[in-house]
Formats: sequence, C-alpha cells, structure tokens
Amino acid sequence: MHLLVICLCLGIQLNAQVEPPIIRCITSDTIFYTPVSNSCGPFLSYEVFRSTNPNGPFSSITQIMDETADFYVDSNSSIQIQYYFVRPIFDCPGAQVINSDTVSNRPPELPILQTVSVVNGEIVLSWDISVSPEVVMNSVFLVTDTGLELIGETSDTQFTDSINNPNQLSFTYLIAATDDCDIQSIFGDPISSILLSNEADFCNNEISFEWNRHLNIEKQELWIIDNNGQSSMLSPIPLDAEEFTIEFLSNTDVQGFFIRAFTNEQDNEFADSNINLANGLFFLDEIFFSRMETIDENTIEIDWCWDENVNLVQYNILQNGPTGLDINTVDVTGSIPPQVNETISVNNTSEDAYIVQVSSTDVCDKLFDSEEISSIVLNVAPVAESTIDIEWSDYEYAGASLINYALHEVFDGVDRIIFEGNQNNYTQSGTADGLETCYYVEAIAEGVLLDGSTKSTVITSNTACTSGFPIIRLPNAFNPYGINSIFRPLFGNTEAIRSYEMSIFSRHGEQIFFTNVLEEGWNGRSGLRDMPQGVYSYLIKIDLTSGQPLTRLGSVLLVR
Repeated sequence: MHLLVICLCLGIQLNAQVEPPIIRCITSDTIFYTPVSNSCGPFLSYEVFRSTNPNGPFSSITQIMDETADFYVDSNSSIQIQYYFVRPIFDCPGAQVINSDTVSNRPPELPILQTVSVVNGEIVLSWDISVSPEVVMNSVFLVTDTGLELIGETSDTQFTDSINNPNQLSFTYLIAATDDCDIQSIFGDPISSILLSNEADFCNNEISFEWNRHLNIEKQELWIIDNNGQSSMLSPIPLDAEEFTIEFLSNTDVQGFFIRAFTNEQDNEFADSNINLANGLFFLDEIFFSRMETIDENTIEIDWCWDENVNLVQYNILQNGPTGLDINTVDVTGSIPPQVNETISVNNTSEDAYIVQVSSTDVCDKLFDSEEISSIVLNVAPVAESTIDIEWSDYEYAGASLINYALHEVFDGVDRIIFEGNQNNYTQSGTADGLETCYYVEAIAEGVLLDGSTKSTVITSNTACTSGFPIIRLPNAFNPYGINSIFRPLFGNTEAIRSYEMSIFSRHGEQIFFTNVLEEGWNGRSGLRDMPQGVYSYLIKIDLTSGQPLTRLGSVLLVR
C-alpha cells in the first residue's frame, strides 16, 4: 500500500511542469514580464538568457531572486537587436522546466495587410497577425491628404470601416501592431479599396470600366450581379489591367458589376470592388399601363410607367378605334416623370372599344412598342320590370393578368360594388323604377415587371345609366260604348320611355290607327267609320332612355 502511494506521488512529480513567466514586451533595455506561480515547489529564481541571434547560442546574464518583480533592466544592452528568454527555477525535482517565449527588444513584427474589400457596401480590411507574441493590439490608419488618421484599434484580424463610402472614392489603409509597452511596429505596404467606374457607349453597344488595381494580386475578374441578387464571374481580366471593355448587357440581365481581385493561388482570399451600376446603360424594354379610364363619351385617360433612366427623345400614342389608327407624337424636350398621364380624344366610348399603344424612340434610334391595351365598353339593358341586364366587353391587356371585374352601381349619390368575379355580364334585380341608376365596371389586373416586382392595372369602363323598364299593362278587350271605351296601354315608369308608337291593324293587315302619344288611344274607328266587332292586332314600339328598343305585338277584342 505504501509502495503504491510512493509510485503515484512519483508519477505526479515526474509529469509536472514548471511554467515560465509571460514576457509581455521588451523596450530597448527593459524586459517586462508577468510572474507565474508553480504549485510543484517553492520559487528559487528566474534566470535570464540573452543572445544576438534568435537561434542562439544564449548566455545567462542574471538571476532574478525577487519572486514579486515583474521587470528586469539589462544594463549591458546595446543598440543592436537582442533576444531574450527566461527560465523558471523552482524546487520541483524531476519536473519539466519550460522556457518562456523568445522575445527581442526590437519593435513588434508588422501585421501583413492582405485585402481591402467592399462587403455589403462597407470597406472590410483583413490581415495576417503579427508573429510577435507580445502584440496585444492592431491599429488601423486611414491615409489622408494631411497624414495618417487612426480610425480603429482591434485585437482581431479584421476591421470594418463603416464611415467612408466605397462608391465615392478609393481609400488607402495601413496596419500597425502594438505591444503591451505601447511600442508600435513599422508599417507595411499601404493597400487601397478598389473603386470601379464605367462609361456606357450605349449607341455602340459597349461598356468601358476603369478601376485601381489591388496590391499583390494573383488574378482579377469582372463579376456581375443578376436580377435575383446572384453574383457570377463574367470575364477574366489581364493581371495588370485597370481598364476593360465588354459588349453591352441588357438592363434586364444585370443589376451591377464589381471587380474581384484574388491575392493567393488557391482563390480563397480576394478583395471586391464597390458594386457599380452603369450610368446610361439602360434602354427601354418595358412600358406598363397602370390605368386606363373612360372619363366621358369622348375622353379616355391612360397612365403608363417606364424606366426613367432611359434617354427618350420621342414617343407616340397610337389609338386604334372604329375610324382607324390615330397617332399622337410627343417630342421629349426635357425630363418626363416615371409615370406618364395622357388624355386621348375619341368618338364614342359607350359604343366602341379603343386600343391604345405607346411606341418610343431613344437617343440611339432604338424603338420599343408597348403591349396593346383596350378600353372596356359597358351596356345596360332593362329587360323586364325591375330587371336590368348589364354586360361589358372583355379585358384585353397582355401586360397584366386579370384578377376580377368589379361592377359598380351609382344610385342617389352612393357608389357601391354589386358584383365581383370573372364573368362579363350580370343581371340586376330589384331596381328603383323611375329613378336613374348608373353602372360602370373596373377590370382589376396585376402584372410582373422585369425586375420581378408586381404592379396593378385598373381599366375603368364608360358609365351607362338607365331609368329602368317601363311598366306596361295592355287590356285584351274594349267596348267603345262601355266603361272601357278606349284601347291604349297603361304605363308606369314613363321616365324610362324615350319615344313611343302604336299601330292597329285589321285582320287583313291594313293599318287603321297610328299614334306616338302615350296618352292617346284607339276608339274603335278608322277615320269616321266604326269598325265592326272582332279581333284586331296591335304593334307597339318603344325606345327606352337607355337606347334599347322594345316591341309589344298582340291582339285586342273590339266588342260592340
């Protein structure tokens, strides 16, 4: 049992290590360190070694007997570079003694600035850490016209400059390492962010790029960002190039460009430029109608959207109706808004649909025509007492898909939707006879633009009004000498009648009576002659205020 305890203790002692003090930094003649306690035995001393070569040989120059001391002044130091390490001496028989790091009295080794890249609109610096173990901080400097400006300190190997805008200028940076004695390393090579700009020769179908090269690169490439936000390499670029020209790309294909400069052969370290959108790069490839509204019998208004980056010189409003094609040319002498409002004069919106198209011309004489959009014609037709049929022409615009129709009723100053759906007809029951009611329909649609966004379209029809259907009551017999001595229709809701005709015919088809006065009826005579008892035919023609013709054909018994 005692043998086992002795062996265990011996094993612990043999595996123990004597940890060295931590050298924080060294000035020209003073070593600053942090003492470290060891539990294996009592402190005896720290032995300091020195050499003019980092690989030795090292000579012992002193022993520090004060366990609480945290610096040592080397009185024999010289202006040349000296290398030091400290060996801990504790009363720990058999324990492994660990020497401190070897540290020199020269300034810390500089960190190596590798990349200055633009990431999410900000400048991000990355560097390799200083090999000097005593470094505690890295200082980031901005090179300005008046000197160096300290913009940040970090113990990390990255720094983000959130202040300066990489889309405006190329900014140059330096990195220095600082130890615990506030001794700073020298600077390495300054590195600048890449500023990319372009000039688009729209008419010659070219884009030329210019930028400043990143330092110490292995290769560089031109990249694009598409409409989905995905980036991909467009073209390799010669290593020493700071200018590059490509063929024109449609604005439907690309959102922006940037340069990617690789700083190693493995292609896993790189710096990106700012994302550059080409000024003047755009040609018109989309016109979208957001509104078409019938204002009155002779007026239609349209709103159309376009890309205001395009340099238009002219556009034509093409309006095709029953009388043929009408073209209104507009010369662009200044800027026009991204949503254009146009008023179009037509002949009769309640009878004919009008097709409208915009045709544009840019500064390079490139032409672009919009999809055609058609107005909607709505008609109302009273078909029975308190029943009105409403129908309208189909929605026609390929630029947007129909969602539904919304039919509006306007009565006594109140506008309400009475139907929503995809059919283009509706029967309204329970109308207020004798009081004018108006109707119009909106076709509500939605289109997907080339940039992936959605936009709504509303086409509003003409407004059609009606006073309803006249109430008509016709007797089937009359006696000129009785109580019912006159044959005539009994009317209600005469406000719905624009014109009226009634003809009476004998059994041989001879017209024996005619009137166009509502209050006038047939008294059973033809001129001054009484007609014999019998069955006579009548034909009643009515034009309603809505423009709809109405006919009633029947027979009546003349009783004597």
